[in-house]
Parts: sequence; C-alpha cells; structure tokens
Amino acid sequence: LLPKATFTIAGGRVIELPRDVSYRRLRWPGVSWSPMPDLLTHGGRGLLEGVITIWESMCNLLCLHEDALKWVVNPPSEVNVNGLVDPTDVEDWPGKKYLTKNTPNGQQVIRTIERRDTTNSILANMQYHDMNFQRGSMITDAVQGLPGYRKDITASEASQNLEQSMGVFGLMGSNMESGCIDLIRASQDVIETFGTIEDFQDVLRPETLMYAVQQGGFPELSGSYSVSGVAAMMKDQELIKILTTVIAPFSESPVYQPYIDPYAVLKSIERRTNLRDEGVIVDEQTAQMKKQVMMQAAMSDAAMSDADGGPGEGPVEG
Repeated sequence: LLPKATFTIAGGRVIELPRDVSYRRLRWPGVSWSPMPDLLTHGGRGLLEGVITIWESMCNLLCLHEDALKWVVNPPSEVNVNGLVDPTDVEDWPGKKYLTKNTPNGQQVIRTIERRDTTNSILANMQYHDMNFQRGSMITDAVQGLPGYRKDITASEASQNLEQSMGVFGLMGSNMESGCIDLIRASQDVIETFGTIEDFQDVLRPETLMYAVQQGGFPELSGSYSVSGVAAMMKDQELIKILTTVIAPFSESPVYQPYIDPYAVLKSIERRTNLRDEGVIVDEQTAQMKKQVMMQAAMSDAAMSDADGGPGEGPVEG
C-alpha cells in the first residue's frame, strides 16, 4: 500500500494506475468547487429555460405600459380648425391660449382625447407573472422577508416557508465553506511541499529562518481553519447559548452531573469560538489523565468513608 498515492477511476474501472504523490494530504492536481448547482437541472426544470423567459415578459410588459402612460399623462388634442380665428395656429404647449369663434352647434373647438388607464390590469398581470417567477426561482417573498400575496397566514406557515426556501441557500453556503477549506488545505500542502527558505524571507523573522536552516527545513504546518457564513455563525451562537444556559446549570446538579461530560462541553465551545490555537483548553490526553486522577481521588474518599463507618452514621450501642 502506498501511503501517499493517487489514481483515477471512470465507470467503476481504474483507468490510471496508482502513483506516489509528494503532497501530504492532497491527492488530486487541484481543487475545484461551485457555490451553486447546475442552473439547467435545478428542481427538474431549467432555471434559464423557464424563469428568464418570464422575466423577459415582465420587462416587455412594463416597457409597453411605460409607453402607454406617456399618452395618459400627455394626451393628444383634437382641434377644429374651422372654429379657430387663425386656422394655422395648431401648435400646442403648456399655458397656450387659443382664439376661437362660435361654432354652429356649440361644439368645443379644442378637446382632449382621453385614454383608458390600464395600470390595474398591468399590475394584476405582473403579480401573476411574479408568482410564476417565484415558483421557478430561489428568491421567494419568504426569503426576502416580505409578507407575500396572501393576507391571512399563520406564524408556523411563514416559518415553514422560510425554512424551506432557505434550504437551498444553506446548501450553497455549505458548499462555499467546504470549498474554501479545501482550497486552504491545498495551499498548505503546496507550501509544505515546494516552499523554500527564499519564499519565506518576507513573512518570517530572521531568527526563525536561521532556526529552520539549522533544522534542515520547516516543520509541518499546523493550525485549525474555519470558514463560516452568516447562517453557520448564527447557528454556532445559538448552540453556545444552549450550552451555557441549559447544559452548564445541569452539570451543577448532583442528579444530572454523572451524565454530563464537562470536557466535551468545553471542547464544543472551543470549536465554535475558534479558540483551538489559543491553548486555553488542555488536549484530550491531558484531560483523560486529569479525569483518571479525579476518579482515583473519588474512590479513595469513598474507601476512607466506608472504613470510618460511613457518613452520618452514629455510635454503635452494645
């Protein structure tokens, strides 16, 4: 078995034999990841094929309505030139005065041609298109924090809709966080494998470089990496609150104390606060040693208590 090797499979068959690699953890020539799924296969139908056409229709409808509003705001006028004192005076501008004559039947010489306003009909069509658009996209009213089209909706239903809609974004965030961690680890492997003394002259102190030269090279890089989005950070804060307000008080009770591991609670808090590199909490081996010492001390106290006749036991009468 090769401790550090890579091979390639396709269709369940090995198409490239295993070969040794110089990286400590990296087993492929690069790391690639995507924060979004395939747009053409999401949800069983294509987003680009179904949603963008609706969006284009909405844009065209608004453009046509914008043109129609110009005729509503600035409507055309009908002029009876036979009723004008000057038949050639047909130009129009705001505040203009016309000199007119009496018409035979008292007809109006200049009148405005009104057009029906279709704003309500356009808004109804836009609402219908928007409903279809949200069904094929991930940005719904629940995700945006909007009330939506329904007026009567319960709090549990709103919470359920929000959770379902945020599921896609949660997976996207997880993919981004995992991809960033993989990129950091790949960079660490490349630095450990190909990094030289000259590469570290601008980032390390001279005494550190001298020590590395004396030791024959740099030791393996160590450290913990954490890439967290807003959702992950909020979840970690919620878990920390539960640990400090619920679990910690239970550990002080003699009834629940035997069933709670204090070291596991501390490690959980350390992991979610990114304090691994600070050395605040001891490692697992030291914790196990301290736990054994405490158990031995408790057993010794119990043995001494039994030898003295037990706690709270009065004198024996003959």
